[in-house]
Amino acid sequence: MEDINGYRCLAIGAELDDGGLNRGGIFVLFLNDNAGLTSFQKVSDTAGSFTGILANNDQFGRSVSSMADVNGDSIGDLAVGTELED
Repeated sequence: MEDINGYRCLAIGAELDDGGLNRGGIFVLFLNDNAGLTSFQKVSDTAGSFTGILANNDQFGRSVSSMADVNGDSIGDLAVGTELED
């Protein structure tokens, strides 16, 4: 979990989510102080301003891990696995 803009955030992989056949995606859940869901953002090739290109069966979101702040915006980043990307 990561704090972003005052919310606790949790990222969940959904490797079989479809923008095509099993292209995958992740869901970022924004939680309040009581761990209640306030909103969510889907990230895939059809949502969340994702600019990558996913093909059928890539399974983006097979794994998700928090990382240090890679781009210097003071917010921790995510690494997302894509099992069958070729």
